[in-house]
Amino acid sequence: MSSGAGIRSISGSELEALLLTEWATIADATAVLDKGNAGIAILCDAAGAPKSLVDDAALRTAALRGMSTSDAVSKLPLEAVEILTDAAAKPAGACAIVVKDGKPVEARLAKSSKPTGTFALVLAGGLGSRLGALTETTPKPLIPIAGKPLLDHVLRYLSKQGIVDVTIATNYRAQQIEDFAGCGARYGLRVKYLRESQRMGTAGALSLLDPIPKEPFFIVNADVLTRLDLRAMSRQQQRSGAAIVMAVAPHVVESPYGVAKLAESRVVDLAEKPRYHHWVNAGLYIVEPRVAEAVPRNSFVDMTTMIDKWIQRGEHVEAFPIREYWRDAGTPEDVARANEELR
Repeated sequence: MSSGAGIRSISGSELEALLLTEWATIADATAVLDKGNAGIAILCDAAGAPKSLVDDAALRTAALRGMSTSDAVSKLPLEAVEILTDAAAKPAGACAIVVKDGKPVEARLAKSSKPTGTFALVLAGGLGSRLGALTETTPKPLIPIAGKPLLDHVLRYLSKQGIVDVTIATNYRAQQIEDFAGCGARYGLRVKYLRESQRMGTAGALSLLDPIPKEPFFIVNADVLTRLDLRAMSRQQQRSGAAIVMAVAPHVVESPYGVAKLAESRVVDLAEKPRYHHWVNAGLYIVEPRVAEAVPRNSFVDMTTMIDKWIQRGEHVEAFPIREYWRDAGTPEDVARANEELR
């Protein structure tokens, strides 16, 4: 593998690992994308010629459509392949495949970029009342998960995702949080703090940002553990032009009873212990600067209330499905699960 100016070249066994046959499933494509670091899989026909590209956006679209991982990857909205038959030619787009005798011999990818914004607001001011005794003397962001404070996991994650500047909004036991995270240097971050003098909800801290970032930025709940690709989320915000992009996670609720569907007094259907699939707010967002500008200063505002207002105004709010690991550590049961999962 070699690199040119802004171009990454993939060949040999690394290229072979990206190839999918035309009868491959969504699960096959997911495995290729997650195992490698190219960000694509290449779908080939029966003769081995490249037909199309599978990227992260296609897999997330499949999730939103409720497609099964056993469905054929060819059913996804796929990207056309830019074919280069001259090895000296340069790709016109973000990805091109060099072919010889109809078979791929090299993939040329534009080097991945940092997220659109490199600033994140971390919401760490909550009381953590759902955690009961765990937060009597310790703020929720410092609850240990797999031997490290929850906030340690969050800050390491943000650093790995290309975030540079972090502001942590604090309230309950703020000094403990500030003493732990400090200036952020050990994470490769520049960390600052906003102390809320009163409870302000999950969006109120936006009104205290000074200055407000000039480009879209991330908001992350301090009780969320995830491996969500923020670069992919940032690209989706750019493509959609949404004022707010909200990460959503799949959640299944199973009824312990048979559920009857009625037409007045008549039973027209009966489902035995049905499972209901929902998308839930995952506690990670990208917002445009104008969203923060619209939050009333020093007011109690929750993210859900704020987002609903933007929806009612006809603004574009985009869902970004999580297909990576995600866990909300808001209850003792969730903390126990996270401890097991991260160990």
